[in-house]
Amino acid sequence: MHASLNTTDAFWVGKLGPAAMAAVFASGFIIWLIFSLSDMISVGLTALVARFFGAGNRSEANEIARQGMAFGLLTACVLGGGGLIAAQPLLRLVGVELDVQTIGAGYMRIALAGIPIFFGLFLINSILSGAGDTQTPMRLTLTSIVLNMILDPLLILGIGPFPRLEVNGAALATVIAEAVAFAIGLALVIRGRSGIRLTYDSRFRLSPTTIWRVLRIGIPSSISWVTFSLVYVVITRIAAIFGTPAIAALGVGTRLESFSYMTAGGFSVAAATLVGQNLGASQPGRAERATWTTASIIFGFTGVLALVFLLIPHRLVAVFNSDPTVIQIGASYLRIIAIAQILQGTGQIMSGAFRGAGDTVPPMVFTTITAVLRIPTAYLLAVVLGLGVQGVWLTISFAMTALGLLLIIWFKRGKWKEHKV
Repeated sequence: MHASLNTTDAFWVGKLGPAAMAAVFASGFIIWLIFSLSDMISVGLTALVARFFGAGNRSEANEIARQGMAFGLLTACVLGGGGLIAAQPLLRLVGVELDVQTIGAGYMRIALAGIPIFFGLFLINSILSGAGDTQTPMRLTLTSIVLNMILDPLLILGIGPFPRLEVNGAALATVIAEAVAFAIGLALVIRGRSGIRLTYDSRFRLSPTTIWRVLRIGIPSSISWVTFSLVYVVITRIAAIFGTPAIAALGVGTRLESFSYMTAGGFSVAAATLVGQNLGASQPGRAERATWTTASIIFGFTGVLALVFLLIPHRLVAVFNSDPTVIQIGASYLRIIAIAQILQGTGQIMSGAFRGAGDTVPPMVFTTITAVLRIPTAYLLAVVLGLGVQGVWLTISFAMTALGLLLIIWFKRGKWKEHKV
């Protein structure tokens, strides 16, 4: 569903030309970098809520949830404020052309103002998923997607009485859509939906002990995703050597690829919940079987998607951008990463299982290593060996394959079953 939201934005922004698409893409990675810090809270919340639910300890699960939510919203306000101040300098670091910087800065400022909303909705979904309720997060996400689909053309193109805000309209549409979903989700957890109830009064204080318990599990995951995001900023800079069409093509390609990794990400949350609850109930064998079952579903889904990417890549890219150069470069991206996404998706399920067990260090190590190695490899292939932007695409494909294999192999070792939280 989140993939649908990204795709909707890309579809309408693509009508504004390659510079607009490149601006949204370059800004998106910086926003992703900031948002990836939410993992340090959300991962711990899911693991601990699931473990306490599995053990039948609802009061402890509620306390973990309210401490994590309060700390998360405070953190988001600080991060969003800092990002607002540094929007333009951050875009300069990516190395995009001046017109792309100008377009992207406005988009970034609106999106970063919504960071507390994005954090809040993500944390609510993590709490509910940990409690075993994956239906409510799905409905909340669907609500935001439908609203975004309605608002995108109105605010981007200025249909009817609405102002033509272009890329800024895409950011505003997303913030409004997520805000509505967050308000609904917050009301549900305050009322005690799915056995989780958030209650706050004048006596509430943040507990450093409880917060650290959450962070101890989540920080390794957050480190890996922050590193990954930073690396992608550099990868974007390398792609920028080959011009704005290359960045636009990378933007379209990653949004199409998001159907794979965001679907796998959703199923990895289910895997985390199943593993956490089964370990809490002292059923490690059942936790392992649930993980492999989930992985087999994603293996099949990504396999079908890979076939589509191989057969009709030009048509897929053309849906989002009519520029012939962007279509050609974007199609090559889809062909090169098509098979690799199968292993990437399967590895994501294993990563979810590690998160559910609270054993987040192995995924951090593997993600960090394979992410950092992308930089010298991409530069070597693209610039030194003269493969051009194709060298960047090959690097991404190699890294996806390596990470997936490492996570699968480490999961099979089974040490996560004995991890203590």
